[in-house]
Amino acid sequence: MNKVKTYIQKNLTFSIILLLIVFINLALLSSNTMIIGVTFYGILGMALLFSLIINKEIFFGITIFFIPLSFILEQSAGPSISFPSELLAGILLLYLSFNFILNEKIDFTIWKHPVTILILLDFFWMVITSIMSSMPLVSFKRTLIKLLYISIYYFYSISVFKKIENISKLFVLYILGLIYPIISSFVFHNKYNFSIGAAYKMTLPFYNDHTIYGACLAFLLPFIVLFIIENKKTAKFFWILIITVFIVATFLSYSRASWLSLVFIFLLYLAIHFKIKMQFIIIVLVSISLAGYFSYNTIKTKFQNNKSVSNKDVGQHLESMGNIKSDASNAERLNRWYCAWQMFLDKPLFGFGPGTYQFNYGPYQIKELVTRISTYKGDKGNAHSDYLGYLCETGLIGLLIYLSLIYSTMKLGLKNIYNKDNQYNNLSMVLLLSLTTFFIHGFFNSFIDIDKTMMLVLCAMAGLVAIDLKNKELLKT
Repeated sequence: MNKVKTYIQKNLTFSIILLLIVFINLALLSSNTMIIGVTFYGILGMALLFSLIINKEIFFGITIFFIPLSFILEQSAGPSISFPSELLAGILLLYLSFNFILNEKIDFTIWKHPVTILILLDFFWMVITSIMSSMPLVSFKRTLIKLLYISIYYFYSISVFKKIENISKLFVLYILGLIYPIISSFVFHNKYNFSIGAAYKMTLPFYNDHTIYGACLAFLLPFIVLFIIENKKTAKFFWILIITVFIVATFLSYSRASWLSLVFIFLLYLAIHFKIKMQFIIIVLVSISLAGYFSYNTIKTKFQNNKSVSNKDVGQHLESMGNIKSDASNAERLNRWYCAWQMFLDKPLFGFGPGTYQFNYGPYQIKELVTRISTYKGDKGNAHSDYLGYLCETGLIGLLIYLSLIYSTMKLGLKNIYNKDNQYNNLSMVLLLSLTTFFIHGFFNSFIDIDKTMMLVLCAMAGLVAIDLKNKELLKT
């Protein structure tokens, strides 16, 4: 039996290619699109199930590859899903759950880790706030999705990352999967002479928003730099080509938050590289905050007089970051932030419930902050901030847990980097910098419940934990 399994594993790629050849021939022989579709998804489904039975890590890799290629599948009844990534992740979770019931093996070193405890605490509080939610059904749907993400992209990833080299391989798969959406965006964008206005739709259907697309590009750029440094000859030239494409794509995403996050992580890298003490960084940040507080009236007047709009040329797009009066994007953020804060004041302990912001913020809008893109229908948008979203949906306790998770993750990353016995300093640095881009985005956008970003975040956290556990294991030997 083992010989048969080994033979099938070695010939898995050949088998899948053979099935695809069969599909292509059927497609050429038939003009019926339904037959083509059924044949394609039938063969693809069989190939995926085949890979899951033979080697679940292959199936996991396929799931990661398809995340950037997935699109939102709206349903007439029930929640929308990201297809096929969430479907594949759900199948993998069922398979792993079945195996867990049969084998009953628990690695307590993972469960006792501080980052794991905070992730579980965050999920537990989501369950509590879902029970107390203003819309329990909506909240429990969001909580179930979060359970899926945590189970696959954190817990299962750590088991895969016992071989530390698998961390890089996993992010390579996402990068390769993202190439087609980038090309698709370039093609669409080119039709409109790469204008800023066209950037808002160029990423469809793979990314619903250019800011999500920009956030993923920014997250992955440190990994590509690492691959250039660590590879030689042909592979190095390949990654140089890829980073060129990603830099252009990041620029053309016209996501100001992405640009800002890359500047910030460059400064963070310099601070870590030159071993600037964290106390000094905190003093600088506090000094800037105090200066901003005492200069509030001057800054406010300057922002109000800023008339640069974000859909003009690149220079005005950058200048518009300070325009809170006539730039609809910025003004609407202030509107959403104000609503989130007022919602928190109404329900400070449990919040309104996970996923309920868009259905509840309408009545909290005030005339002075309403913009031309505001809505009272509860049919679009979020708090435009992960932190304020946590605050109004899960209350003060929910936000404090999330901030504790960020602090614990950053502390772990620095611990791994400064550990002289750590063999994976460069990888630890990249994981920390990439996660920081997401945490910076959290001030301006809310991507905490999107599989395209959450896979990156949870897998990066899992990577830092796996490196920490590996270092502890090596110390014992």
